Amino acid sequence: MADVYGTNYNALVNSQIEGSDQLDRVYHKGQVHFLYDTYEAAAAAIGTVIHLGPLPKGAVVLPGSRIVHDALGASSTIKVGDNDSADEDDDRYAAAESTAAAGDIVLGQGGVIDNMPYKTSEECALVLTTAGAAITGTIKAFIAFTWG
Repeated sequence: MADVYGTNYNALVNSQIEGSDQLDRVYHKGQVHFLYDTYEAAAAAIGTVIHLGPLPKGAVVLPGSRIVHDALGASSTIKVGDNDSADEDDDRYAAAESTAAAGDIVLGQGGVIDNMPYKTSEECALVLTTAGAAITGTIKAFIAFTWG
């Protein structure tokens, strides 16, 4: 059996040995902040982009953050991303997920593993994009992120 080390563990140990800069604090010993926002949809059309937040410059959204929602409408979906102009991605944190039944969208699961972590290059919105059908109901974002 062998000992193996994660990428950031290696970078931290090697930087201490070589005397170079430490890891970016958002990835190691960063401060966790929380963002809470809510939106009440009333027959929001397919393709509506809901802007929540904002996320500050340098924020890294943590996997496990959640978008909680009512049953928003049969066949409705929401995907979650951001509008950071350096690399805008409307499904960075969650690919389209059904919102037909009340529930939550857990960020960082499924096919988006390669999109995270992502450090925002500017203050930007968390964006939720609707599809499948018009939506009506409450959406609440509970977002944990490191910053600074």
